[in-house]
Amino acid sequence: MPASPRRGARNGAVAALLLVVALLATGCTGAAAPASSGTAVDQPGDAGQSTAEACALVASTIADVGSGVSEQSDAQAAASALADASARLRDTQPQITNDAVAAAVVPLIELYASVGDAMTAMAAGDASKLDDLAGLSADMQGALGRFGEVCGVS
Repeated sequence: MPASPRRGARNGAVAALLLVVALLATGCTGAAAPASSGTAVDQPGDAGQSTAEACALVASTIADVGSGVSEQSDAQAAASALADASARLRDTQPQITNDAVAAAVVPLIELYASVGDAMTAMAAGDASKLDDLAGLSADMQGALGRFGEVCGVS
């Protein structure tokens, strides 16, 4: 039986969001800028943790999300990968004492969880989450972009 137009649109939106998450996550995990650019210099109030050190704690999780999500062929598996990423970032959060990086990580934790929840609902047949994914996609782009800016990654 052919897929309904709404289901086709939902699958397309899920695929597009997965691609955005994977591409942005991959792009935000390059090496942090060298110390001479100022991004690796410790700032007051950061308990001695440089931006580069804090970014390194987060970058591997984001890279894992990018590869893990891009390997998934269905929304439920991708949602599970995103929930795992949110949990891993939440577990890493207490180790991040650099204020700028800590501030950039909070929206990522929330967005990975929100996207995972929306995708879980969609996988269960809740087409109303389709519109939510468009907004979440834009929010994810912004959050990953801010993390990239803070960490000196283009």
